[in-house]
Amino acid sequence: MVAALGSVTTGVAVAAAIGIAHGTGRALAVVRDSRQIGATEYLRTLLKSMYWRTFDGLALLVIGGVAASAYISTFWHVRL
Repeated sequence: MVAALGSVTTGVAVAAAIGIAHGTGRALAVVRDSRQIGATEYLRTLLKSMYWRTFDGLALLVIGGVAASAYISTFWHVRL
């Protein structure tokens, strides 16, 4: 993140904002889903939660890969 933005302060601020937005979104989704859980819907809710956790993990993996490649290409002067 810092490599892509060129400033440590800006990179940290953007990373913190992304983290806060991500955490807030996940918390709101948990609250939303917990209100809808009934005894018969437990398995469906569990599968839905697993799906979104998988999607979330893959999205974070892609973001981490982009950040790592930006870091490598900026600070190590390697062309990717």
